[in-house]
Amino acid sequence: MPERPLLPLPTPRPSVPPGGPRGGSDPRFPSGRRQRETFGPVFNRLREALSRGAAELRQDPNALAPERVIVFEIAGTVQNFLNAIRKVRGLEFMAEYATEFTADQDFAVIDDRKATKGQDRTDKAVPGRLYLAMPDMRALSELLSLWDRWGRGEALSTGYTPFGHLFAQLKAMRPWGPQDRIPEETLAFWREQQEHNPDQPVRTEIELWYHESDTRRRQSARVLESLLDDAGGRLIHQSVIPEIGYHGMLVDIPSGYVQNLLDERTVQLAFADDVMFLRPQSVLLSPLEIEAEPAGAPEVRTQFLPTGQPIAALLDGVPLQAHTLLAD
Repeated sequence: MPERPLLPLPTPRPSVPPGGPRGGSDPRFPSGRRQRETFGPVFNRLREALSRGAAELRQDPNALAPERVIVFEIAGTVQNFLNAIRKVRGLEFMAEYATEFTADQDFAVIDDRKATKGQDRTDKAVPGRLYLAMPDMRALSELLSLWDRWGRGEALSTGYTPFGHLFAQLKAMRPWGPQDRIPEETLAFWREQQEHNPDQPVRTEIELWYHESDTRRRQSARVLESLLDDAGGRLIHQSVIPEIGYHGMLVDIPSGYVQNLLDERTVQLAFADDVMFLRPQSVLLSPLEIEAEPAGAPEVRTQFLPTGQPIAALLDGVPLQAHTLLAD
C-alpha cells in the first residue's frame, strides 16, 4: 500500500446553485435626463479644465486629472466594461470592487415579492461595483466625448456600448482620495501606536498602484521616496511582485506626521496619486499571534515533503509568515 495513494477525482456533474434570499431583484436606475442633470456639471468642469491643460487639472486634488485614478461607482454591474476600457487608449484599468449603498430617490432594489412586486425596497442596500481606472489626457478627452454622445442619445460605436450602461447606472464619479487611501483599520492602528509609543516612528505599508510598465513603476517609486524624505521618514524595503500585481513599500513615518494624518489627512502622502493604500505593517508581531498547531497535526519535516512536478497549487497574494505547519 503506497504511503500516499492516488485519489480519484469524481466525475463532474452540473448542479444548480441554491437560490439567494427572496425580496429583491435588479436595481432601478434614474432616467437619462436625471443622470444628465446630475453629472452634466461634472463633465462640464472637466471640459473647461481640459482646455487649460494637464497642469491646472492636477493642481486640484479633488478634480479628475491625468495619472489620477477615477472611481466609477455604479449600481449593479456592467457587462464587458473591462473590454470597453481597453478600447480607450490611455485609460488603464486598475481594480474592481464590490460595494453597496443605501437606496435613495434615484437608485433602489425593485421588490419582487408577490404582495409588493415592482415597488422600491427602501430597506435594502443597493448592490454595486467600483471600477477604478487611471486616464491620461487623451483618455479624459475620449471619456468626455463618449458622455456627450450618450447625452445626445447617439449610439456608441461597437465595443463602447458598456460606457452607455456605465453612464446610466452611475452613482458617483470622483478621484481616488484620502478617504480611500487610509482605511479605518489603518487609522485604528496609528491611534494605538500613538497611544503606546507616542515618540516612535510608525512602521506602515504603502501599497502603490501597480503599473505594467517598469518605467512607470520606477517613476511612482521616485515620487513616493521624495515625499517620504520631505516627511522625515525612512524607506525600509520595496517590493514588486508582477504575478499578483503588487507594488509596495515598507516605511517608517515620523510620529508627528502620523498625527497630522490622523487629525486632518491633509499632508502629501494622503493626496499622493500613486498611493493606493496606507496599511498597518503586515507581519506577525509576536509568537503569541501565531496560529496554534491543531491537535494531532503531523510533524512537518523536510524529508517528508513531496518531490517531483506539482499538479496543483494554492496561491495567496498576502501569505501568513512563520506558521508552524510551514516550518522548513
